Amino acid sequence: MLLRQPTLFFDAGILALGPKKNRQPLSFFLPAFAYPGERQGTMKTSAVITMAAILAGTAWSATRSENQKVVICLEDGNYPGVADAMAKASSLFLSAGVKLDWHVEASFCQSRRGAIVVKFSACAPRTLHPRALAYAYPYEGAHIEVFYDRIAEANPGLLPSLMAYVIVHEITHILQRVDCHSKSGIMKAMWTSSDYTLMKCGHLRFTALDVELIHDAFAARAARNAGGAVVAAVAP
Repeated sequence: MLLRQPTLFFDAGILALGPKKNRQPLSFFLPAFAYPGERQGTMKTSAVITMAAILAGTAWSATRSENQKVVICLEDGNYPGVADAMAKASSLFLSAGVKLDWHVEASFCQSRRGAIVVKFSACAPRTLHPRALAYAYPYEGAHIEVFYDRIAEANPGLLPSLMAYVIVHEITHILQRVDCHSKSGIMKAMWTSSDYTLMKCGHLRFTALDVELIHDAFAARAARNAGGAVVAAVAP
């Protein structure tokens, strides 16, 4: 009897709306192995979803004369694989019409509105967000902490790619300013083994809705900064 491929489950912290809860982190957790039995055709379905996401991102980029830019500063990011993860993360965001402007000093972001600081921790206490690979504060909108050692332990062979996708996932929560997840792709709450296969070759992408949410949030911030009224975009 053949053993089924495991599904890797990721849980997500519940992030309540409102000012009293805006410092509650949204965490991305380490996988727990289970064998519920993936249905036949999972890989084929994933390939179709991936192609649709790639085409959606390409179409969006083609309609814009300039990508949106986000300043990202690293704190304690001098670890193997981080530079590679940065490059992969930049490529993934470019497919959604967003350019990441990386800086290696966290101080660069201190006086820049909308900048995001990504801090790397290699020996965080296990009691700090147990099992989490990273966490962010979407409504605070400025800080992400990545647990480097936990990512390395989760899958050493996938280190740069997994780190890139975890970083992209958390940055997207901050850009979208929501705690929701997608049914597929980068913003999925539960990555399966087929998602990891796509991840290895950089083919796990944003859904069209996630791209739309990112740019809706950019438009809302621009309107707010200009003193205009902000209208929330609601998915149909």
